[in-house]
Amino acid sequence: MAKGIYAGVGGVAHRCKKMYVGIGGVARKVKKGYVGIGGVARPFYGIPELTYYGKIAALSQARRSAVSATVGNYIIIAGGEYVVGNYSYYATHADAYTSSLVKTDVAALASDCIGHTSATVGQYALFAGGRRRNANYLSTVNVYNAALVKQDALFLSEAKYCYDGGISIGNHAIIAGQEGVKVDAFDDNLVRKTLTPFTHLITDLTSARIGNYALITGGGNGIQENKKVYGYTANLVQITTELSEERGYNNAARGATVGQYALFGGGTSLPSLGKDLVDVFNASLVRSNIRLSEGRTGHNSASPPGLALFTGGSGGTSYPTYQLWSMESYDENLTRQPSVTVTSNFGCTGVIGNYVLAAGGSTNPPTPGTYTADVDVYVVL
Repeated sequence: MAKGIYAGVGGVAHRCKKMYVGIGGVARKVKKGYVGIGGVARPFYGIPELTYYGKIAALSQARRSAVSATVGNYIIIAGGEYVVGNYSYYATHADAYTSSLVKTDVAALASDCIGHTSATVGQYALFAGGRRRNANYLSTVNVYNAALVKQDALFLSEAKYCYDGGISIGNHAIIAGQEGVKVDAFDDNLVRKTLTPFTHLITDLTSARIGNYALITGGGNGIQENKKVYGYTANLVQITTELSEERGYNNAARGATVGQYALFGGGTSLPSLGKDLVDVFNASLVRSNIRLSEGRTGHNSASPPGLALFTGGSGGTSYPTYQLWSMESYDENLTRQPSVTVTSNFGCTGVIGNYVLAAGGSTNPPTPGTYTADVDVYVVL
């Protein structure tokens, strides 16, 4: 999909958000536009469309809660939890796929882990923190270069669960976690810096980047719910803002970026469970709100080209909750697009190019204690 079509107004290029054509005296909305190049129709305008592409080579181990990072022409999916018999284990497994969706070999993580996070900086993909099956928290940062060669390990300033507390901005990867308030940044030479810390503990971290800001928020710490959002500029200066409503312990919203907006959608705020609220921040950090099609908590998010998407998780306003088997998305105008059915939940959702990979997780219908190794692919057209 092309980036868009622009019109000059007062010497400034303004992106065209909507196009219409007159047919029979009625304005009809243009959904997609194409131009012929070398005898091939190439799109130059249109609303991104998310559709199912198919399955690709399976993960090396069926598991849930793996984490992904994209570096060079590869996406790496690493860690997570798997089950053998009646026992669960945490994984060192790592799987890699090319931008053409071909599976390729990559070295395993240094330790079994879950609750880790990832970020990309320069020519490196980082997988940081988490917890081992023996309950020890990790400070290890596994590093892979753009050729999938594993580098010497780095270390955080403290061991911690990280969840989605990893995000990149400028030439730094920022890593935050819930077991402490310290925040680390690694530059594109892999040199670590310690940033202004959080002022209080938050759980189930999530992040999104908008304009000059990398935003990190999460759920409450078990004593109080949380609505605070920490931001770091490209110069690593901390700012703070707030969500419109608090989120509860280990039940944060999930973050995604589309166009000129950062979205934090879903989560839990007692006494309600899955929320349909989406907090939207523009590049000036002015907040507004939109709504999901239904409340979600424990879900995943991703930011493929032209869309912010939220997938899976649990729904319902009271116990017992129920699993959700849909992926919904928003375009650059914050218009909600038609939902897409998914066949797995609580797995890893990653992006490479125009492809969204849904790897592992539980199956539909779910079988307790059983996870899949399937990798389903969705494509943005």
